[in-house]
Parts: sequence; structure tokens; C-alpha cells
Amino acid sequence: MLTFPAWGTAALVTVTGAAVGWATYEVIQKVKDGKQRDGTPKSNTAQNDQFNDAVKEIEKKLGKKLDKDQRQKLHAEVSQQNYGYHEIIEEGYWLFNE
Repeated sequence: MLTFPAWGTAALVTVTGAAVGWATYEVIQKVKDGKQRDGTPKSNTAQNDQFNDAVKEIEKKLGKKLDKDQRQKLHAEVSQQNYGYHEIIEEGYWLFNE
């Protein structure tokens, strides 16, 4: 069986290029100011910070403070949903906008 040597080189270049391209894409998509671009941050501290920041923004948009029960209700709504900062704000706004 005869093989063309360029196929091996072309395949290697294609696979290597695809791997480098994918790795670059992943870095760009997941990193933004030290946090994941979308969804829940990995560490619990970062998750708490994200939630607290989102609550502050919700309060600003609603023009009122959320009480403890409302914060707990919002937390129950967004837990295990892999929501990012903006999704938490949207959920909270529609949940408490009266």
C-alpha cells in the first residue's frame, strides 16, 4: 500500500491547529475579569460575591431593598441553575417587580 507523505503532515498540522484554536477559544470564553464569562463561578466565595452584587443591582433597579425572605426566595430560584450575573438580575427583577 502506498501512502502520500503530505497527508501525514497535513493531518498533523490540521489537528495541531484545531487544538490550539480550541484552547484559545476556551480561554477567551471563560475568562473575563478573573471570572467565568457565563454561569456560576467555580469557588463558593466567588458565587457569594456574584449573588450579592446581583442583589445590589436588583435593589437599584427596583428602587427598594430586598428583605431576608426575598433574598432567600431569590437564592432558592437561582440555585442549581448555572445562572450568571445577568440571569440572576433578570430573575430577581421579574420575581420582585410589583
